[in-house]
Amino acid sequence: DGYAETDNKVVVAEVKTTLRLRDVKNFVEKVNKLKQTVADREVIAIIAYVFKTKDFGKVMELARANGIKITRHILEEDFEEIM
Repeated sequence: DGYAETDNKVVVAEVKTTLRLRDVKNFVEKVNKLKQTVADREVIAIIAYVFKTKDFGKVMELARANGIKITRHILEEDFEEIM
């Protein structure tokens, strides 16, 4: 997991081996709390994952609705931006 700040942006990231709907729901709650705390900055939220579950379509819908970027971890150092 990660967190970084600049003058006008905050980046928060979470890494999951298997990305589940409950993971995105929990992350959305954390991001919403963070947005209240740093209301004067843009919050960039990212989830990286290795494996997806059968409800991946719902995962993507929830992430998209809440402005969360999704990336898939491939091999050791590569990532693929999904959304």
